[in-house]
Formats: sequence, C-alpha cells, structure tokens
Amino acid sequence: MAEVEELPRGDAPATGRLVVPVPELAGVLRGAVVGFLSWSGPLDAALDRRLAAFVGDRAGFDYALTTLSTFPDGTEYVPPEPGAGFRRLGHHLHREFRAQTPLGEFGSALVPHLAVPTDPGPRQGLLERLPLQCHAAEVWVCAADGAVLARYPFGTSAA
Repeated sequence: MAEVEELPRGDAPATGRLVVPVPELAGVLRGAVVGFLSWSGPLDAALDRRLAAFVGDRAGFDYALTTLSTFPDGTEYVPPEPGAGFRRLGHHLHREFRAQTPLGEFGSALVPHLAVPTDPGPRQGLLERLPLQCHAAEVWVCAADGAVLARYPFGTSAA
C-alpha cells in the first residue's frame, strides 16, 4: 500500500492531479512535478490499494526535459520527451479509474508538462538546467493546493 496522508473521506470530494515528481530539480525548483492527469473524488482505502497495485505493476521510465513551450493562453511549460510514457500511463489510468480521472476540456489529448514558475529566479534556474535527463520512479496524487496525498512507486519491471 502507498504512503498515504490523511485523505478526504465521505462527501468531501478531493480535486487535484496525478503527477510524477522530478527530484532531479530538487535543488532548483521546490516541488517540481510533471502533471499528467486530473483526479476527482475522495481516495478511500480500496482506491488506494488499486492505485498502489496498478502503479506497482508498471516499470518506471526515463524521459528528458529539454525545451520551453507555451500553451495557447500564454502559460509556459516544459513537456517531457518523449511524452509517450506519460500519455500511455494517463490513458491506462483513465481507463482503470474513469470516475476519478475526468479528462475535462482537453478530451483525450493529455498534455503532460512541468509548469514553469513565473518568478524570475526559479524560472531562470530551471531554464539553466535544460536539457535534463530524468527518471519517473513514482506517481503522486496531489490535492489542488499541491499537497501530496499519496505516493505510489513504480515496480522494477513491467507486468
């Protein structure tokens, strides 16, 4: 089972997202994560066990953060390359946990990304580290405020 913090229960739905932490940026950008899927609803013990088994049955994967991109609204981000590992994971999670992973306005177009801070210091620190080789070792469920609710390590090999 995952390391689980106190999670929303009962009628209080939690909204947040599924992310992969980027410890390779720990010295530059606190809380750096690649977000790849929304999460909605409480995370009870049964869902926690299912998520732990789901993620644990899959191997982590390598990716790189290389270039700065911009969403149509002007928000800057860094997409992981290749993004296929994140998109595949997101689509499989959505298929398995459909009620908890609404795709919302993006439909089936998952856009995994690391948000670029607007503060000049951290932004510059991030950009100076690119390109950066990274490894996805776990998935976190984060609340809307960024608090980590649960952590799920990948297994050592694909199931």
